[in-house]
Amino acid sequence: MVDLSRAALDLFLLRLNTLKNLYEFQVKHNIEVVKSAEKMIEEDAQNLSEKEKEEYYSFFFDDHHEYSSVHPILMREGIFLQAYFYFEAFLNSYCDMKTMSLNLKKSYRDIEDTHGIIRAMLYIKRSCKNKEPFVSKEWKQILTYKYLRNSLVHENGEIEKLKGERPKGLVLTEQQRYDKKTGKPKKSKYTFYFDETFINHMFNTYIGFIKHLNPKYNRLW
Repeated sequence: MVDLSRAALDLFLLRLNTLKNLYEFQVKHNIEVVKSAEKMIEEDAQNLSEKEKEEYYSFFFDDHHEYSSVHPILMREGIFLQAYFYFEAFLNSYCDMKTMSLNLKKSYRDIEDTHGIIRAMLYIKRSCKNKEPFVSKEWKQILTYKYLRNSLVHENGEIEKLKGERPKGLVLTEQQRYDKKTGKPKKSKYTFYFDETFINHMFNTYIGFIKHLNPKYNRLW
């Protein structure tokens, strides 16, 4: 029987490519906006006195910071979340295709007490007899993505400690905490963001995992 799981691989790769192109467009557009704004500000300020320039620059500081620093972080965060969503959907679809191709009686949905990518992992290991992808460094990195994703969605981006290997481009900031009644220090938490090196590393991690899942798949970039 034809291995239908290639269709799931094709769709996931298409989605990753689309997401990668979207991110590159967003970055380019944001850089152009910042440069255009900086040029406009400098042109308008050139005939002002030093004191007027200081007040003028101060007026635009928040907007400039928003576009030059905050927007890029938010863009990367959005791309990260969408890529993880696509990966989880891909694994579920891959399991469905394998169920049909191998004529298996049970699906990944029959596995209880777990969900998401862990449920798909168990199905692929147990029913599809494919364990190799899940001992790879890419899978270990994806488990860290899972932890970070859940933190962003459920914990307002706070973590107590980093689980697993630290991804390239992940920036952690320690948040000191104190007991409101006693004033004594509490266990620190951390917030995080992704710098400009993270996104390509993330895409390469997902691609690397696909290579382990199906070494014969030849449509990777």
